[in-house]
Amino acid sequence: MKFCATSGKNKGLCVTHREQSMSEHENSSAKISLLYMGWIVAAFSLGTWFGHFGLPLPFNKIPSQRAKEVETVRPIESIRQKKTPKKVEKAQVSLPPQRPKAKTPEPKVQARQKTPPPARRATQSSPKSISIAELPSIAFDRLSKDKRALAIKLMNKLKAPCGCGQSIAQCAKANLACPSTQKIVEAFMESVFKNLSKDKIKAAVLKALEKSELGVDDDKQQPTQSGPKSGVVYHIPIKGSPAKGPKTAKITVVLFSDFECPYCSHAEKQVKHLQSKFGANNIRVVYRHLPLPFHTKAKLAAEASMAAHAQGKFWPYHDKLFANQEKLDKADLLRYAKELGLDMKKFQQALEKGTYKAIVNKDLSFASKLNVPGTPFFFINGRPVGENDTSEGVARASLVEVEALLKKGVKPEDVYKTLIQGRKQTP
Repeated sequence: MKFCATSGKNKGLCVTHREQSMSEHENSSAKISLLYMGWIVAAFSLGTWFGHFGLPLPFNKIPSQRAKEVETVRPIESIRQKKTPKKVEKAQVSLPPQRPKAKTPEPKVQARQKTPPPARRATQSSPKSISIAELPSIAFDRLSKDKRALAIKLMNKLKAPCGCGQSIAQCAKANLACPSTQKIVEAFMESVFKNLSKDKIKAAVLKALEKSELGVDDDKQQPTQSGPKSGVVYHIPIKGSPAKGPKTAKITVVLFSDFECPYCSHAEKQVKHLQSKFGANNIRVVYRHLPLPFHTKAKLAAEASMAAHAQGKFWPYHDKLFANQEKLDKADLLRYAKELGLDMKKFQQALEKGTYKAIVNKDLSFASKLNVPGTPFFFINGRPVGENDTSEGVARASLVEVEALLKKGVKPEDVYKTLIQGRKQTP
């Protein structure tokens, strides 16, 4: 099929349909080529422009995907840019305090390493502390649990003022029979019992030592003579005094005691020791009063015990008083009498009228003539148990005389009376 042009430049020109379609195709290809060339030029220009400003190229990416990446990339980059300077600042700020912390512990560790050696040397050189169990003759039971702990602690810490170079506890353990040591420990226990301060305890102990060394009596404040001499038999009457044990006993123990004295509560242990050695039937114990001046409640307690003795309850009352040495006020004395079932009217009248004050004063006066150094103090068949004696040793020495009297025909109940007859009443 032919097509002929009827006008224009090609008027009268005829072409077939194939030739016409090929020409049109060529024209369209030329147009497409021009478009591609335009896109290439435009892309090159855009690439140059994006690269100048450091922006990512948008080629070969779907617009929606590109938008999402831009949204995600930019916040992450902005967060990194915001966080990194803060981390640097924190690191810079935290570095200065870390350096001194690393340096400061070094001198402290060195100081700690230097201080222990002197303490160890002191503990190595210092002797072992004495426990309460090692001082059975001291009446720690009189104190409360807290005071007991304080007492033994101070006794181990404070030096004995007698010049022995030991602590009060060591001095007491080594030589409690020494009068000076007895005074020191007694003053110490009294001070703790009265809740005195550490300085006042020291002052009281020193004062007691001075009096002991000078032989000063608290009542008269004058020097006294030496105490009873060991090995000498003294005339110690026992008539009217509370006693327990058979009258036929071969050994008569006269005990001068004080109901407020912390050591006197342990005197019963020595009596039981003698009973175990010689038999309970051979031991008779006689109680005589020696309330010390600085024991302010001891004298009234002694009178109360004699009021109980008048009703046949001396020894039960005696045990009550020693079991409650911290409570010896008048109301306490009346309560103990009531607990033992005594006649309260008679008992109270005896205390109010001072019925038995003369008996207590008589014992005090007699102990003063004998120069009894303190409490408790024992006479065994008239023989004093001195600081260098033992009760068992004195008892065995006395038994030689007792056996000799029995061989001569002296009745057992008259042995003690015969032993002390005509003997000395003063040292």
